[in-house]
Amino acid sequence: MAPFEPLTQTNARTLLAHRRLAARLTQRQMWEALGVSKANYVRLEQGRLVNPPLRLLQNCAIALGCKLDDIIEPEWREWYTPEGYEITQPPKFKKE
Repeated sequence: MAPFEPLTQTNARTLLAHRRLAARLTQRQMWEALGVSKANYVRLEQGRLVNPPLRLLQNCAIALGCKLDDIIEPEWREWYTPEGYEITQPPKFKKE
């Protein structure tokens, strides 16, 4: 069996993971640069952080030298109702 190669991950689940791998950075380099815990960064990269802070996402984009839009997942562009709250819909404002 060949030794593990940390920069040859094949199961990148998110746009963030794809960008990090393209930049040839490790997860450790990212969480240390961002100043977040390993657990939080790994959850973010695996798509298990359902409502990530905008500031964290912006810092990820800056660290990777890309636009914020490049790491925004499609489901993050949809209306979000926090768990435990009654489901809401986006407001409809009159266009003038």
